[in-house]
Amino acid sequence: LSALVPRAQAAQQGDIAQAARERHAQAAAGQLDLRTAESVALETLAATPPPGPETVCRMHLLLATAAQHRSEPDAALGFLDIAARQLVGKPMDDLGAQVAFARMQAAESRGDLTTATAFAEAAVNAFEQLGMRRRLAQVLNAQGEFLRKQGDVNGAVAAYRRAERLFEALGTAYATVPRINLGLTLLSTGAFDDAGRTLRRALGEVRAQGHAGYEYAVRHALLPVAAASRDRAEFDAHLASLRALQARGHFVDGDLATAAEQAGDLWHHAWDHERARLAWGLAEAQWLALGQADATKRLRRKRKPR
Repeated sequence: LSALVPRAQAAQQGDIAQAARERHAQAAAGQLDLRTAESVALETLAATPPPGPETVCRMHLLLATAAQHRSEPDAALGFLDIAARQLVGKPMDDLGAQVAFARMQAAESRGDLTTATAFAEAAVNAFEQLGMRRRLAQVLNAQGEFLRKQGDVNGAVAAYRRAERLFEALGTAYATVPRINLGLTLLSTGAFDDAGRTLRRALGEVRAQGHAGYEYAVRHALLPVAAASRDRAEFDAHLASLRALQARGHFVDGDLATAAEQAGDLWHHAWDHERARLAWGLAEAQWLALGQADATKRLRRKRKPR
């Protein structure tokens, strides 16, 4: 494709050269050769005659992708604003849906959850109109995350449940991801029975799929479920499995820390101080690895013998 551009220019076939540049940029992006994609996208935008609105949109979408990979969400959003302006007044299509999804991701990377939620709603509407159920389910799961972080538990639960149903209808294993997120959200409301049913189903799935990392997460989430029902055998089994998973499934996450701390608090209220300290120990290790000094100190105080 790169060799076709100068030949087309020499033959004064600008349209062919333009198309070749655009396809070259998209092919490079598809191979994650983002430096080449960015370079060719800029060349395409500077070409004579100037490209049409859809090409301008696609090239700015590529520039935004490159900026996102460099952890430059502000630059990405700037490129995406230009991309979105090219589509004003046009009916929603796949390109418009891609722009909405990319804006959602960039706003999330910037930490602007309010804007990310608004863009997520736009992406939901776009993929819904186009009947793109897999992409719709992906956006709904992301939307659930944004809503949960903003304290809209009911909205998060609704988004996760809808994503879960869509993935199930598609017959894909991805339904496990919103299912885990749903279970974590239900824990925060104290709906331990509902959370337990959801998370135990997810546990069976991730074990069958051989996903050690997801199993590590789900078993953390099931600790407060077992503690709430005073099921010492289940709690101990999850602890033993977590130790076995340490080498191949371990990762750190605030949700895991919160679940372990919640389990410790529940055992503490049940006067089972040994299990409380064990759960708090898991939470402390997570908060420490996350660099959360205040939370780490809080857990150390809780674990201190009284």
